[in-house]
Amino acid sequence: ASMERRLKEYLEHIRRTIAQKERLESEMRIAHEIQMNMLPKDLAGLRGRTEVDLAMKLIPAREVGGDLYDFFFIDRDRLCLIVGDVSDKGVPAALFMARSIALLRHTAVKESHVPDEIFSIVNHELNQGNDFCMFVTAFLGVLDMNTGELVYSNAGHLPPLLLPAAGGCREVSLPPGKPLGVSEKAVFRSNRLTLEPGDALAVFTDGVTEAQNEREEFFGVGFTEAFWVCVF
Repeated sequence: ASMERRLKEYLEHIRRTIAQKERLESEMRIAHEIQMNMLPKDLAGLRGRTEVDLAMKLIPAREVGGDLYDFFFIDRDRLCLIVGDVSDKGVPAALFMARSIALLRHTAVKESHVPDEIFSIVNHELNQGNDFCMFVTAFLGVLDMNTGELVYSNAGHLPPLLLPAAGGCREVSLPPGKPLGVSEKAVFRSNRLTLEPGDALAVFTDGVTEAQNEREEFFGVGFTEAFWVCVF
């Protein structure tokens, strides 16, 4: 009788464990869908515009993660482009990512159109109540669709790659800037470059450069499958 009771208790424990695991997996799948729906999934926002082409790709290492991208019009002729990478992985990173992307979009649309000012405002907000010391690296550019001029700022992010129409590839020079959420005293600057017809700009996170091949070698910056690629 004692053996039978212990067996029943063991089987009931297994049943509860499996049910809990399935519930957690279901919740993570829902969280994944919610996170992905926060990001642009197609180019509907560019419908009718022929001045620029965009392509983007995001594959979280887990069900949810901290990488982000976004693009949206500030006004009729200025397109804002953002790529970022939150410290850590999993649910905490996803929550910080959601807050970061909401703040960046709101600030760019409602408060300032200047990249370094956008970063300064968002950095101040992310430092408030940041008890777990999380941060996000980011690249933000504002593209003038009429002239091809890109005004951009950097918050501790990897330098993009410029692929001129004439051929070749080079890193874009970035102004100094700490990740958002690290320090209230962080100072940001903006740089400018002009994209000529046919030029491409590839912006990515270390999810690309630190991916490994079958020999456990890093892809590095030579691997240019970016989260968004802007072709003017």
